Amino acid sequence: MFKIIRRGPPRFIAASAVLLTVLLCIYYVNFSGAPNLGPGGPGLEPLPLVEVKRDNVQEPEDNEVPGARSPPAQETTTTPPEPASVVSPETCAVTYMAEADVDTVEQFQKFNFQPYWMKSREYWDSNFEDRYKSRKSEWAKIPLKVILVPHSHNDPGWLKTYENYYHFQTRNILNHMANKMSVLKNMTFIWTEVSFLAKWWESAHPSKKQMVQKLLEEGRLEITTGGWVMPDEATCHVFAIVDQLIEGHQWLRNNLGVTPSSGWSIDPFGHGATVPYLLKTAGFTGGAVIQRIHYAWKQWLAEKQMGDFLWRQNWDGDGHTDILVHNQPFDIYSIKHSCGPHPQVCLNFDFRKISGEYTEFSLTAVPIDDENVKQKAELLLEQYGRTGSLFPHNVVLMPIGDDFRYDHDIEWDQQYRNYKKIIEYINRNKDIYNAHISFGTPKDYFLAVKERMRDFKILRGDFFVYSDIFSEGRPAYWSGYFTTRPYWKVLDRELEANLRSAEIIYTFALNHARKQACNSTLKILERDYEKLIRARQNLALFQHHDAITGTSKSFVMHDYALKMFEGIQETVFVQGYSAQTLLTMEENSGQGQLPPSARLVVPDTDRESYEKLPRKVPLVVKKGEYKKIVIFNSLAQYRQDVVKLHLLTPKVNVVDMEGNPILYQINPVWNFTDGLKRHKRQEDSTEQSMRLSKTQFELTFVAELPPLALTTYIIEYSNEKNFDFRSVVYCQTCKKHTEFDVKPMQAGDIQLENHALKLLLD
Repeated sequence: MFKIIRRGPPRFIAASAVLLTVLLCIYYVNFSGAPNLGPGGPGLEPLPLVEVKRDNVQEPEDNEVPGARSPPAQETTTTPPEPASVVSPETCAVTYMAEADVDTVEQFQKFNFQPYWMKSREYWDSNFEDRYKSRKSEWAKIPLKVILVPHSHNDPGWLKTYENYYHFQTRNILNHMANKMSVLKNMTFIWTEVSFLAKWWESAHPSKKQMVQKLLEEGRLEITTGGWVMPDEATCHVFAIVDQLIEGHQWLRNNLGVTPSSGWSIDPFGHGATVPYLLKTAGFTGGAVIQRIHYAWKQWLAEKQMGDFLWRQNWDGDGHTDILVHNQPFDIYSIKHSCGPHPQVCLNFDFRKISGEYTEFSLTAVPIDDENVKQKAELLLEQYGRTGSLFPHNVVLMPIGDDFRYDHDIEWDQQYRNYKKIIEYINRNKDIYNAHISFGTPKDYFLAVKERMRDFKILRGDFFVYSDIFSEGRPAYWSGYFTTRPYWKVLDRELEANLRSAEIIYTFALNHARKQACNSTLKILERDYEKLIRARQNLALFQHHDAITGTSKSFVMHDYALKMFEGIQETVFVQGYSAQTLLTMEENSGQGQLPPSARLVVPDTDRESYEKLPRKVPLVVKKGEYKKIVIFNSLAQYRQDVVKLHLLTPKVNVVDMEGNPILYQINPVWNFTDGLKRHKRQEDSTEQSMRLSKTQFELTFVAELPPLALTTYIIEYSNEKNFDFRSVVYCQTCKKHTEFDVKPMQAGDIQLENHALKLLLD
């Protein structure tokens, strides 16, 4: 069953990512009479073929050949008027800055970025310690409640590629999860990266699938966030963030029947307000967990006991976008940096010991037994209590895991059995310790917090830029990734735009094929849907916080680029065939029609690989022939755009579908060639000269594009040179050209201007 309609409505909220796709609709047919300039046929209501009309232009004679038409030199044309931009309160309401207890922009300016505790890397001081002791004396009234959350952070690409991580580590983690949690009866676990879960699900044994369903029903397994990846929050476009969220949520709903209610975003390098807002609008009822924020924010939120707050959008006047957010109070999500303010103490409670693996925690931690359980339990409880003192509700969320943890089955036993002994000891003596510890999930944490606390402080703004201090004892600002590896960021935006355009025109073509009962065409379109799925998933994968940021290894970035390039190629193909379906279905319904698989519409650019920029494919217009140019405006509003095409001849005219002449210009195509090397001051220098191509020419004209429509223009061969429509070239070193008037550079400044700007070049 085709699922495009199920995806449609939520995808239209991301209309800001758009593409004006120029396609060449090439018909290699010779005409001795006037070409058929009518539209592609009736019945194109979903996506009409728009006829761009001109006033005061004579219709061509029936016996006039395309190559004989030359537009008048002094033609005046009128363009369809663009609707007046009228802003009304109904369509664009006036907004005011939201009321909040904390404005991050204002507060950030007040921080001390060189604190006295920088060398120690721990902000915990005597003031925090005194407050902990004071709060501990009140545990009888407000007992300490600790929720242990076993987790494994799986990057879909970082030091290894997405596929290598899956085959060597992630697949084992998910297999062990299904096997071990059937034995470890009260252990819990969370999973975030749906891209890995979906890949595992394809080959998982039915018994493992049933176990996962059972764990979800029992609440012992929670799918947090539910996105295809854990996206970066600074460099991703909102369309791509929404898209990967939809991709993950739809997979979960279709395969597991679950809808996430808690967010888990512990590794992006800084946090913005967009992701919490999207989670809120996606129906999240629990809350969201964040981790990596500036060390000054960590200290300040701890001082104010504001680790849980309502995050409000700047423009939200009534608080309907508020979502409860929990900030992990210490550096990072490992056990060492999570259990409390003293990492060296926390090392004692990471019980992973794998043969041949030597780490600081494997050398420090010792198993819990009857002899040491009291000492270890009290030591750990002190750390938990210090963490709890940073919150007014005295509830602690404690992650038990790290990157790609639980990939060995023995670690499941080691972590579970050792923590189980500590949990049982504390809970048996709750009258002494006034504390309760249990395994749980973020959902359990937010429920417990809301039971104890109703009023939360409100925060507006964001947590950029991120800086940590724990690794080197000095600030490390994570801002370079905003701009590093820009070529990959460009590929990302190209894929976004092509995907959005392909989805829109594909939906129109599919519905039209269904309406016309064109079964053969419908089968091809349904087959092409797989191309859209791959493109969506490739785009979603690159939103991962180690992908679009460029923080992965070079060979991993190469793998991402290959995937995006594949997505670009396939979405361009889908656009072309969808346009062809809409334009030719009626013409192709009679006898002698072309097979549905024939490709008549091709893009105007070609690209050999992602490392190379797209190159224009020159259009061949022979004497007595014409070519059709099809332009798709995927925007929901009227627009004008400059269309640029490469031709093998400058002898052309441009007309619309009614034969009305269109103003155009022929420009030279420049070739850059390396000159002879000259020996100068014992250094080799290379001169680069510009030459006018004698075989290719650029055609430029302004296209008028109604919203969500295909517009067709005709490129005709002309016997006349029409120098009035050719640019004049001013060049000091260029040779004479047979098709252009080449003149030497004039003295004085070069001036470029339009109705708004003027640019002078000396």
